[in-house]
Amino acid sequence: MNAILSFPTALAAELIQLRCEVECHRVAIAVAAVEFEQVRSLMVARETDISRRMNALRQRLAGMLA
Repeated sequence: MNAILSFPTALAAELIQLRCEVECHRVAIAVAAVEFEQVRSLMVARETDISRRMNALRQRLAGMLA
């Protein structure tokens, strides 16, 4: 026998609202994660560039002192 569940209208509306809120939060988290990854990639690229420049300056300084 199949039982048909019936919920009060207020509870059904609240369930729909909660599902929408959860979806909104999920999308916001996904957007924040993408933004974080882009910022992190940019920072790593800058750090690598700065490290290369510092190593070049160290080598030049070592050459001058040798």
